Amino acid sequence: MTNVLSFMDNIVSVTRFNRGEAVKIFEELKNTGAKVVMKNNAPVSVIMSPEQYQLLMEERENMGLLLEVQERGKNSENRKMYSLDDIMKQNGISRSEIAASEDPVFE
Repeated sequence: MTNVLSFMDNIVSVTRFNRGEAVKIFEELKNTGAKVVMKNNAPVSVIMSPEQYQLLMEERENMGLLLEVQERGKNSENRKMYSLDDIMKQNGISRSEIAASEDPVFE
Protein backbone atom coordinates (compact mmCIF):
# COMPACT_ATOMS: atom_id res chain seq x y z
CA MET A 1 0.00 0.00 0.00
CA THR A 2 2.91 2.35 0.72
CA ASN A 3 4.09 2.15 -2.89
CA VAL A 4 0.66 3.16 -4.17
CA LEU A 5 0.51 6.08 -1.75
CA SER A 6 4.00 7.30 -2.65
CA PHE A 7 3.11 6.98 -6.32
CA MET A 8 0.01 9.06 -5.73
CA ASP A 9 2.16 11.75 -4.07
CA ASN A 10 4.14 12.01 -7.29
CA ILE A 11 1.17 12.75 -9.55
CA VAL A 12 0.26 16.34 -10.28
CA SER A 13 -2.54 17.63 -12.49
CA VAL A 14 -1.75 20.13 -15.19
CA THR A 15 -4.70 22.09 -13.78
CA ARG A 16 -2.55 22.97 -10.75
CA PHE A 17 -0.05 24.63 -13.09
CA ASN A 18 -2.89 26.51 -14.78
CA ARG A 19 -4.03 27.75 -11.36
CA GLY A 20 -0.63 29.29 -10.68
CA GLU A 21 0.65 26.62 -8.28
CA ALA A 22 3.95 26.03 -10.09
CA VAL A 23 6.07 27.37 -7.22
CA LYS A 24 4.32 25.07 -4.75
CA ILE A 25 4.70 22.09 -7.12
CA PHE A 26 8.43 22.75 -7.50
CA GLU A 27 8.78 22.88 -3.71
CA GLU A 28 6.99 19.51 -3.48
CA LEU A 29 9.40 18.23 -6.13
CA LYS A 30 12.31 18.84 -3.74
CA ASN A 31 10.61 16.73 -1.03
CA THR A 32 9.01 13.88 -2.99
CA GLY A 33 11.14 13.59 -6.13
CA ALA A 34 9.97 13.44 -9.73
CA LYS A 35 6.37 14.27 -10.57
CA VAL A 36 4.18 12.78 -13.28
CA VAL A 37 2.05 15.51 -14.85
CA MET A 38 -1.42 14.36 -15.82
CA LYS A 39 -3.81 15.94 -18.30
CA ASN A 40 -7.25 14.44 -18.91
CA ASN A 41 -6.26 11.46 -16.72
CA ALA A 42 -3.29 10.61 -18.93
CA PRO A 43 0.41 11.21 -18.22
CA VAL A 44 1.82 13.96 -20.43
CA SER A 45 5.23 14.65 -18.90
CA VAL A 46 7.58 14.09 -16.01
CA ILE A 47 9.30 16.86 -14.09
CA MET A 48 12.38 16.26 -11.98
CA SER A 49 15.32 18.12 -10.52
CA PRO A 50 18.37 18.69 -12.70
CA GLU A 51 20.31 16.37 -10.36
CA GLN A 52 17.78 13.57 -10.82
CA TYR A 53 17.88 14.10 -14.59
CA GLN A 54 21.69 14.01 -14.63
CA LEU A 55 21.69 10.78 -12.62
CA LEU A 56 19.10 9.25 -14.95
CA MET A 57 21.14 10.18 -18.04
CA GLU A 58 24.31 8.74 -16.48
CA GLU A 59 22.50 5.50 -15.65
CA ARG A 60 21.15 5.37 -19.21
CA GLU A 61 24.65 5.86 -20.62
CA ASN A 62 26.08 3.20 -18.30
CA MET A 63 23.36 0.76 -19.36
CA GLY A 64 24.19 1.43 -23.01
CA LEU A 65 27.87 0.79 -22.33
CA LEU A 66 27.05 -2.43 -20.47
CA LEU A 67 24.92 -3.66 -23.38
CA GLU A 68 27.73 -2.80 -25.80
CA VAL A 69 30.24 -4.77 -23.71
CA GLN A 70 27.90 -7.74 -23.56
CA GLU A 71 27.31 -7.62 -27.32
CA ARG A 72 31.03 -7.39 -28.03
CA GLY A 73 31.62 -10.28 -25.65
CA LYS A 74 29.17 -12.44 -27.62
CA ASN A 75 30.88 -11.54 -30.90
CA SER A 76 34.41 -12.12 -29.62
CA GLU A 77 34.19 -15.82 -28.75
CA ASN A 78 36.34 -16.81 -31.74
CA ARG A 79 38.73 -13.83 -31.55
CA LYS A 80 42.05 -13.66 -29.80
CA MET A 81 41.86 -11.41 -26.75
CA TYR A 82 44.72 -9.15 -25.65
CA SER A 83 45.37 -7.87 -22.17
CA LEU A 84 46.42 -4.28 -21.51
CA ASP A 85 49.88 -5.57 -20.61
CA ASP A 86 50.13 -7.39 -23.98
CA ILE A 87 49.18 -4.25 -25.89
CA MET A 88 51.61 -2.09 -23.92
CA LYS A 89 54.42 -4.61 -24.51
CA GLN A 90 53.67 -4.72 -28.27
CA ASN A 91 53.85 -0.93 -28.41
CA GLY A 92 56.82 -0.48 -26.09
CA ILE A 93 54.85 1.43 -23.47
CA SER A 94 55.26 1.04 -19.72
CA ARG A 95 52.77 1.75 -16.95
CA SER A 96 55.11 4.39 -15.54
CA GLU A 97 55.09 6.21 -18.91
CA ILE A 98 51.31 6.20 -18.88
CA ALA A 99 51.19 7.45 -15.29
CA ALA A 100 53.65 10.24 -16.09
CA SER A 101 51.85 11.40 -19.23
CA GLU A 102 49.52 14.38 -19.23
CA ASP A 103 45.85 14.10 -20.10
CA PRO A 104 45.18 14.97 -23.73
CA VAL A 105 43.76 18.42 -24.48
CA PHE A 106 40.99 18.61 -27.06
CA GLU A 107 40.24 21.87 -28.82
